[in-house]
Amino acid sequence: MSTLLETHSQMRPFTEKSLGTKATLEWLWSYPAHAKLVPHAISIAETRHELLPSKLEEKSKHLRKCLLMKSLLLSATNDKLLGAMKKASIKAIPLKGPILANRLYGGLHHRPFGDIDILVEPAQLGKAKKLLLKAGFIEVTRNPRLFHLEFTRPHGSGTHLHLELHRRLIGYAIGGDHLAFGIAGSKGFSEWCWERANSEEDHWQLKEEDELLYLCLHLAKHLIMERKTYSSGHSCSSLLLARDIQLALTRWKFDREEFLATIARFHLEVPVSLALAFTFRWFAIAEPTLEALAERVTPRQSRRFLNWADDARADSRETAEDVGDRLQMVIEAFAMCDRWSDRLKILPMVASEFMYRSWANAIPRKAED
Repeated sequence: MSTLLETHSQMRPFTEKSLGTKATLEWLWSYPAHAKLVPHAISIAETRHELLPSKLEEKSKHLRKCLLMKSLLLSATNDKLLGAMKKASIKAIPLKGPILANRLYGGLHHRPFGDIDILVEPAQLGKAKKLLLKAGFIEVTRNPRLFHLEFTRPHGSGTHLHLELHRRLIGYAIGGDHLAFGIAGSKGFSEWCWERANSEEDHWQLKEEDELLYLCLHLAKHLIMERKTYSSGHSCSSLLLARDIQLALTRWKFDREEFLATIARFHLEVPVSLALAFTFRWFAIAEPTLEALAERVTPRQSRRFLNWADDARADSRETAEDVGDRLQMVIEAFAMCDRWSDRLKILPMVASEFMYRSWANAIPRKAED
């Protein structure tokens, strides 16, 4: 076990040189929870003509091939849907997925993804839903307040294509709105991003400062979720999402000061600092402008949200307590706040939301037209 711990600590931070090496691939296979980074690592190894043991190379390429087949199918579907939405005058922004994989990595073989995420303006949610139903998708929405609509479509290969149609970038259904991590100060964040979005050929695109902020918030969400799944050996996305952020930081020409100003404007310092701290921990990068924000993470926050991914003893470590979703929402909302003005607003908003959910559960929700 001590050898595993030593190997684990020696692997990070990953550098551009180390990502495609035999040592990295062996490490990733020894930690199945982080296997989603294997396609990227083996692709880098190929580019650099790294000499790898035949079995290691073979199984790494096989995993990449399996994930790539699904990604290609999702990418083709995503392109068709975005084209149809543009034709129907529906403003749509693709989140993560194939667009991001091509922009940051230069190909789908580097960056796997398992579903399609599309953001539309709230007023166009019903119109977009009708388009998806016409395209053969079936709605399977389970979340309250319709933060996003969930769809699936069977494919001839025997698999199912999953799609989430978002009306907010990220958030909890608290107080009748979708606030990022329940932070009252984040109200209006999605609207702000829409105002600054740019029109591309077949879709809309977030401004790079806002897209980077969204990537940080998405990683922060996974850091919360994956504390439990990692301990049971389930595949996690956090390392891959951190690589997304690292590549965005090094390849996008975004305005650092504007990025920081938006974070402060919507009180998102805590989740973004966690995401940046995790990214800097695992990937070598020099970002003096943002290091001060990452360094705001406290030892307690580090133990709670960051250290799980660096624990070789995942099967035996003490996991997060299994609490109900409602209580978890309150705990996480408090953990993501660093202003008392936001904390004081959480409890009444949560109480209101609980009352709404109790009422909604008692009266089955009618499907939207």
